[in-house]
Amino acid sequence: MTEEEILTLEKDKIKSAIVTDFILSVEIVIIALGTVIGKPISSQIAVVSIVALIATVGVYGIVALIVRMDEVGLKLIQMSSKEKKSLKNNWQSIGSSLTQSHKEFSSYWHHCIALSSWRYICTQH
Repeated sequence: MTEEEILTLEKDKIKSAIVTDFILSVEIVIIALGTVIGKPISSQIAVVSIVALIATVGVYGIVALIVRMDEVGLKLIQMSSKEKKSLKNNWQSIGSSLTQSHKEFSSYWHHCIALSSWRYICTQH
């Protein structure tokens, strides 16, 4: 395939995804409208507007996330082995730090809960 054919194919996929997302958003709005039938028009407008905003941000946000994940995957494939090793070491350091901070935080909260429980028991008698 030529580069032009690939770009045309990609544009067609994007158009199709946009139409699908639009239809999904409209369906969500229609369902939301169905839940407020019989309510005052101001309530209908408010509910449908909020749901439409959340649906639009949610749907397009998920699509954007998928596109970004695809780009990250491509970057990982294109990285040299030295860059991959450096990235792996960085992620392992972050993971170790998160695990250690979780242990400390968890231990702290267990002590707080135990102390609160002890205070509650002592004040009840």
